[in-house]
Amino acid sequence: MTGSFTRSGASSCGPETPKWQLERWALFVEKILLRLCPFYHCIDRLEAKETRALAARGRRTTTTRNWDLGRALWVVGSLLLLAKLWYWNPAQKWAMILVGVVAGVRLFEILVTSLGTALGESSQVRARSLITIALYGVQLVLIFAILYHSFDATGFMATGSGEALGASDYLFISWSSFTSLGTEAFTPVNEGARYLQVATTSAGILLLGVLLAFGINEVQANRGSSN
Repeated sequence: MTGSFTRSGASSCGPETPKWQLERWALFVEKILLRLCPFYHCIDRLEAKETRALAARGRRTTTTRNWDLGRALWVVGSLLLLAKLWYWNPAQKWAMILVGVVAGVRLFEILVTSLGTALGESSQVRARSLITIALYGVQLVLIFAILYHSFDATGFMATGSGEALGASDYLFISWSSFTSLGTEAFTPVNEGARYLQVATTSAGILLLGVLLAFGINEVQANRGSSN
């Protein structure tokens, strides 16, 4: 993918072909999952098609459109959409499910692109930046806040008061679980809430892994350019 602020000269980051067989299998699975992501069909697939068309006409294989701008707009647009859905915080069951599905699709996109970055897949590494990773973190917090409300609205209780939760409460729970091991201010009262809380913490660990993979690729690229 996918969606990010790309820096020139970063296309050499990451190996084209993983060395170990397990990495090849994982990269094969990542490419399959990538084709299930909306951004792939809106950006990556069209860019590849245009590149092939230019190459067939004997032109340089650089696309005429600013696809990287499209990737950046996809990331920012996804963030704004998630913020709007979180703020909406609908009470109707159908709306809660719809909002939850949209958040789940975006979660799937982030997980797939994170896998590609961790595996060193060239197009994924090229599209990474610290700004993108930071925006992914904010999106993940919003996503899980939406999922809490959409699929387990009664799964948490405020410690001591037992009052119903609002949008800001779900955001607080999500942020606390994402950056640590949760908060004592809100207690999960069923299995679904506990699993969601564990998933939120796992997403935070995953994003940390992506950040480390990004740093390693940057170091390798700098060494390669200095030799």
